[in-house]
Amino acid sequence: MKRNIFITGALGFLGFNLGKLLAENFPMYNVVGIDNEKDEKYAHNKEILINYPNYYYIKGDILNKKLLRDIFLQNHTTLSSISEIHGIDIVYTTAFESMLHDISEDGLEYYQNNILGTLNIAMEYILAKNEIKRLVYLSSIYVYGFTAEDKLLKEDIPPNPVTKNASIKLSVEHLLKSLHLNFNLPITILRIPSFYGYGMKGDHLLMNIINAIIENRSIEVNFSEKSFINAIFYEDLLIGLEKLITYRSKSFDIFNMGGVNVSLGEFVRTVVDVFSYLTGEERSVELIRFNSKLHKNCCVSSDYAYKVLKWKNWTELYRGLEKTLKAILDEKSCS
Repeated sequence: MKRNIFITGALGFLGFNLGKLLAENFPMYNVVGIDNEKDEKYAHNKEILINYPNYYYIKGDILNKKLLRDIFLQNHTTLSSISEIHGIDIVYTTAFESMLHDISEDGLEYYQNNILGTLNIAMEYILAKNEIKRLVYLSSIYVYGFTAEDKLLKEDIPPNPVTKNASIKLSVEHLLKSLHLNFNLPITILRIPSFYGYGMKGDHLLMNIINAIIENRSIEVNFSEKSFINAIFYEDLLIGLEKLITYRSKSFDIFNMGGVNVSLGEFVRTVVDVFSYLTGEERSVELIRFNSKLHKNCCVSSDYAYKVLKWKNWTELYRGLEKTLKAILDEKSCS
């Protein structure tokens, strides 16, 4: 019997690339994707996914409990005629809002979509009473907060979030743990770092830096250049997500899916070097203006993920940036 994979936020960057990876390379999987199609930047991704014979796309919102119930019970019209789908084996929650403001007229909607949406998925998954394999929640390494110490943050270090987004992620982690304890729902929390790759849109720090250097424009970064972050090439992250499909644990697990620990200054210099290598043009590091003297460090260890899942990031920073910049430059040359 085929494994049945459910991906929320199916048209977003991670959801789309995960669905494409599974549908394209694993014919033994049925992939069901859901998206509310509010983000127009990624709307075109639907036309790619629906061409795969083992991909089933549903337009809908994870705040709609009845819709989720129909999907998990296989009552939805998109799934009811597919004899190969007998419940959902694993759920990937990649749907989350990415607004940057803290207080606005739609501030409450931000919390609702990020917290209630995930809880709806978990509760309806439980109520469906299928043979539940796993729910995977994509959290963030920034639940640890920042430290001035020169050390790697491991999964057993108490979280200390200092931003709204990280606080929401940690809140959802705790809520999911309570559901695991009360209903034996197997849950895996993936604390992921800043990621980068071709096709990303929006206000992502690393992609803003990359695009600013390509376009020869300056941007400001609210960190010191000596601040250390963890950065991962998105393809490595996708491989880690795929490995969880065959993960057999029934417990509540937390894994750091970390990449390369690097200072922001070194990240910028590497982007400049790669750009120069690919184009022969010069770019100035000073395009990136660091307007803070505070060193904010968030470096993580992925030793536990390697020990249990046999996963680690394999792509060196230079190589990941080379693939990303080359794809962006190729697209620009064709447009």
